[in-house]
Amino acid sequence: SEITRFPIAISAATSEEIRKLAARHGVSVRTVFVAAHVLAVAVASGQNDVLTGVIANARPETADADRLIGVFLNTLPLRVHTDDRSVSELIAEVHKWDARVAPHRYVPFGILERDLRGDIHLGDLPTYVNFMDFRRADYRDGPVRMNDVRAVADTNFPAAVDFLITDDAEFTGWIDGNLGVFSADELSRLAVLHERALEALTTVDGAVPVRSIDLLDADEITELTGPTIRLAPSE
Repeated sequence: SEITRFPIAISAATSEEIRKLAARHGVSVRTVFVAAHVLAVAVASGQNDVLTGVIANARPETADADRLIGVFLNTLPLRVHTDDRSVSELIAEVHKWDARVAPHRYVPFGILERDLRGDIHLGDLPTYVNFMDFRRADYRDGPVRMNDVRAVADTNFPAAVDFLITDDAEFTGWIDGNLGVFSADELSRLAVLHERALEALTTVDGAVPVRSIDLLDADEITELTGPTIRLAPSE
């Protein structure tokens, strides 16, 4: 199937507000991006019960583990009910989830799927979200400097949502979407919803209910006859 990339535009002003929001809540910027992803998927699917995957670093925490060659990544399931959450509560829930599942990030994806079968079908996840930080001091202070970063991924998920912060401290994002599952229009809209979700989280009061945040414009509401984006594979 054809994989196409759809950019998620993040302005310098929004980037700064993302940092401020994370600082106010005492969480990482990664948590803010995951919360925005949950909000975007909720609006895109028309559902208040969101199930998505979150990429976790599963590299061993041992001496010289950073010298091991390989991609030590795993996907952990995140399930959030957004209908009774405020913005602050959504961010706090993602933060608590991250701490709770951290010990399980070394469990192979296949075993997670086997153990959760019947409750959460990981193989049916339409999306996942990933946050990458390439500002490591090991590289910044060493003889090698990264002048450009290009991420390439081969995934079985129909829509892979990636956010990146590089050495210049700028945020960027994109969706790698499977056109055999979603249309280009659906994936383009999903990218725009992520842009709007980030702007909304950084501008509304933390006490505002998540369900009251409207990410659709007037034209989109007019044409809406069902879920904005079909976040499920075609039959």
